[in-house]
Amino acid sequence: MNAISANDTSLSAALLAHVQDQQVLATRLSGIIEAIDVVYHDKPTSNGVTVLLSIARDLMDQLDTNLDSVNLPKGGVA
Repeated sequence: MNAISANDTSLSAALLAHVQDQQVLATRLSGIIEAIDVVYHDKPTSNGVTVLLSIARDLMDQLDTNLDSVNLPKGGVA
């Protein structure tokens, strides 16, 4: 019973760390989207929008991959 409890604790800690990492990515993505909005409204034809969209897509892909159930921490390893 103690081994199961220890595994549950380490898995919970690993899952919490994993979720916190995804929160950081989501916050970065939110900032990029805000920047796109500012650049677009300031200068709609700016190359900056294209660059920021590329960064946003990369962050979105990272979040999508990291939150896929097959990529969640297993056995306390994040």
